[in-house]
Amino acid sequence: MLLPSLEDMVRQIVVPFLEANWLIILSSILLVLAVWTTIALAVYHRGWSKYRREVATQLAKLKAVIDGYVESQQEVLRLELLHQQTAEWLRILAHALYRPWATDPEWEASKARESHFEDFPFALRVAEVEDQIGPKSAELERIIASKLLVQGWRAEAFKDLVNAVGGELGLARDAFSVDSLDKDLPHQTNNTRNIMRTTLESGAKNTIGTPDSGQESPRYLVEVARSRLLELIEQTQAVALSAARPNVRQIVNDPLESLALDAGVSIRGEESQNWDGFLKESLGAGEIVQPPLSILNFTPEGQMEKAGESPTTFVLIPQRLAEAIPESAQKGIQLVPVSDNSSRPVEIIARIDVTEAIGGSRVRLLSHAGAERKKHPANGKTTAVLQTLCPTCADPTCPASEDPKRPCVNTEW
Repeated sequence: MLLPSLEDMVRQIVVPFLEANWLIILSSILLVLAVWTTIALAVYHRGWSKYRREVATQLAKLKAVIDGYVESQQEVLRLELLHQQTAEWLRILAHALYRPWATDPEWEASKARESHFEDFPFALRVAEVEDQIGPKSAELERIIASKLLVQGWRAEAFKDLVNAVGGELGLARDAFSVDSLDKDLPHQTNNTRNIMRTTLESGAKNTIGTPDSGQESPRYLVEVARSRLLELIEQTQAVALSAARPNVRQIVNDPLESLALDAGVSIRGEESQNWDGFLKESLGAGEIVQPPLSILNFTPEGQMEKAGESPTTFVLIPQRLAEAIPESAQKGIQLVPVSDNSSRPVEIIARIDVTEAIGGSRVRLLSHAGAERKKHPANGKTTAVLQTLCPTCADPTCPASEDPKRPCVNTEW
């Protein structure tokens, strides 16, 4: 009973509805299929993108691991080479810092007491610095250090050391320099840094040259010291000594000094004294009125005429010591002060005594020059030949020696 009723209902209701709305129903079915397909494709694309991203991420991580391994190995190699270069540089700089130069032992030996005393005039007084540990010496060292320890002096000393080593080995300066040392790369070496290191290490095996060591310092170290000390002396000698003015001791050339066996006996002369005090003693203000020339230098006629007993005295003296001469002794003295602000390598006081013109016949040495003994070229006999001298200048070549009426040409000077 049910099936016939359902069949009748389908025929009466459903079939007419489908026949009337088949297009809408078909469109709805197609729309649902399209929506479902779209959703399915979106879900699939999402999963595929996620999978592809994960794969790309893993590949990127693997590539990063590979690149990191390669770079780490390269960095290890670079650091090994850098360590090698640093070790070589540290060895070179250690030698350069510890001993940038070496002085010759002969420079440290004092030669002031042994040099050319026989050539010194008796009126010359020379002194040397004696205050080795006093405040004046400390000030002198400070002034010298201020000239030496300027910014960059280590760099300049190292450049001089490199140039000296290159010169010692006969290498060109442009091929062996600080720049060439810096450009000595392990993969493209020019061997300059190795040469520098081995040279310094071989030189370090020798002790610093001393009389007892029996070994001398490398010549290149001495050359560096020579150039640096010459520059230092030039810069400081003109300023440092006159600025510090340490205590000094007069140098006395005593031939008995080598015979002084008793260590408690000193024959070196006076004790150390003040710088200005030593210079003031050289003024000799109390003796300026005395004649500068001995009367034994003149003939009896010259002695009777008191030749040379009225000199004009010129005193070359530092400005600060110009007042040291007593006013009572300044008669006949002309002071020539030297400014204390000027730089000079030696500080001296010079006294120059100038006498009036003295005829040659009044000088004992020239009075016997009128007659000269000569040997005759033929028989070899000695004959006396009279030679006339100028009465004013005692010069036999002066025109006045032949004709007294002619003027003396030397008086015009």
